[in-house]
Amino acid sequence: MGPWFMTLLLVVGWGLFFRAARRRWKLMMVGAAESRSDNVGERLKRTWTYGVAQLRMGRYPIVGFAHMLIFAGFGVLLLRTLILWGRGFDESFSFGIFGHDWAVGRIYSFLKDIFAVLVLIGALVFLYYRVIKRPARMTLSTEGLIILWIIVAMMLADILYDGATIARYRTLAGQRQVLAPIAIPNPEDGFESKEVGFVVEDESPLASGAGYFVWYEPAGSLAGMVLSVCPDGFLTVVKHLGFWTHSALVLIFLNLLPYSKHFHVITAIPNVYAQSLHPPGRLVPIEDIEGKVEREETLGIKRIDQFSWKSILDFYTCTECGRCSDHCPATKTGKKLSPKHFGLDLRDFLYKHENALVAAKAAPSASGGSGDGESGNGGEAEPLECHQDLVGPNRRLDALSDVHLFVESRDDYRKRPPVVLLRSRHLAPGSSRSLTPSRKARQP
Repeated sequence: MGPWFMTLLLVVGWGLFFRAARRRWKLMMVGAAESRSDNVGERLKRTWTYGVAQLRMGRYPIVGFAHMLIFAGFGVLLLRTLILWGRGFDESFSFGIFGHDWAVGRIYSFLKDIFAVLVLIGALVFLYYRVIKRPARMTLSTEGLIILWIIVAMMLADILYDGATIARYRTLAGQRQVLAPIAIPNPEDGFESKEVGFVVEDESPLASGAGYFVWYEPAGSLAGMVLSVCPDGFLTVVKHLGFWTHSALVLIFLNLLPYSKHFHVITAIPNVYAQSLHPPGRLVPIEDIEGKVEREETLGIKRIDQFSWKSILDFYTCTECGRCSDHCPATKTGKKLSPKHFGLDLRDFLYKHENALVAAKAAPSASGGSGDGESGNGGEAEPLECHQDLVGPNRRLDALSDVHLFVESRDDYRKRPPVVLLRSRHLAPGSSRSLTPSRKARQP
């Protein structure tokens, strides 16, 4: 297809992704140390149950099922992407057994087409919820729409690539000319060699059979039927367009992940594996609590770098869906609290001070200092902005944006219950998010 261009595409795409992933890893390591390597068997079990099988998605049947379709589809189509990247160097590349000449290759092609359609359906469900239904609990950003349209474009490009390939094979089957040298008698010199065009039969399985439908390429065959009326030149353009669109969009999608809420595509399964195995709601015991009180040390967390690396991984994995607020008793009963927006503010503060936090983490090991904000001469230095207290009496107002909450009064409380409005710095000026208590929580 284009070895040099594919090489450039892969080197640049993966290079930029690894650079972004390294930044996020270093920022995560700013967090306090915490061991999450115990009970490997139980962790693997929960990872399968909640990360792979996605048991909790059943709480939201429609969107949960759509999410499961996309998740499963991405798993199946990952191999397809690798095959297409390989075809950038060799058009017949298929990892050997995944070619159409092999039974396993035909079975995979069938599954690949089915899941491409299912992923399209899942993406359209999410587009409906973001564009039409627009639930109040969700963060309805342009970023989410861009990601969904990228997914739709990837699936359509893959189907069009197959469709154009099948249509070309069918159109050219038995009509493809090749040049071959043959010996032709010459009265003067005896014989001379010339290249002559011959019509040959294409041996590809896609070129065999009647019609344009191939059972192991159902979606591609339907696209091929539509494209069968087009000339060969147009089919060639569609084939290349579909191939390069899919190949490039996968890398574009990959590079958007570390900078968006869709980072959970990468972090969700590791985050599930590293979850706490203690009962929900259990508070972590504080060692030497009396001594800490006497020394006026922090008992909980008041600075962003006092969160553990696992907590920072939680910030990365937030999908901004608002399910935490949906299940928060305070939010459901109209109280002034939104766990979603509180977590988002912490994440945004972390991202804003990324460079300072990473530098401060590396400074103690480089200079031998304590890294606790104290100067080398024993006097107290002004704390870095990234190390300002987020809570407590010494909290700086500009350290973390206030989540301003107020209850909007309604004239008819029975018909229109109070709506909790939340405003925070990560929103555009003057914008607000509303979370209406669920029907079960509404007062009569």
